[in-house]
Amino acid sequence: MAVNGSWRAYGKYAWTILFVSALVGIFGGVLLLFPKDSASLSPRDVWVIRAWGITWVGFNILVLALSVGPYRRGERWAWYTLWLVPLLFIGYFLIAPKTMYFYLVLATLTALGLILPYRRYFSEVEQRSSRSVGSTPEDPFPPGYFDD
Repeated sequence: MAVNGSWRAYGKYAWTILFVSALVGIFGGVLLLFPKDSASLSPRDVWVIRAWGITWVGFNILVLALSVGPYRRGERWAWYTLWLVPLLFIGYFLIAPKTMYFYLVLATLTALGLILPYRRYFSEVEQRSSRSVGSTPEDPFPPGYFDD
């Protein structure tokens, strides 16, 4: 999606907030794979913690790939998809708000990384062009192609 004119640096480099968040998440997921006090935990609890760590690593690899690729290129679907990150952090905060307050901070930072380039994804030019009806260069089938 091309944007008409120049846009501010804080919007241009907002993807780095999500990138750094994903790197920290991968590091945290790897740490969960090796719990510190595994001797005091039941084997079932150790498995649950490790499964949570693997899930964190996988999810953050997805966030890393989306933030470097489609989100950085300005694809709107990636912007919508990456809203899962602050929603996940808010969910973790709601599970245990007294002990996991830092998730609220992470949710705020990642939401900021999504809000800053808002104009790139929803520019006035893009809104007008998406409302026009007709075939587009990337649409191989013109309107009425499938009508009998």
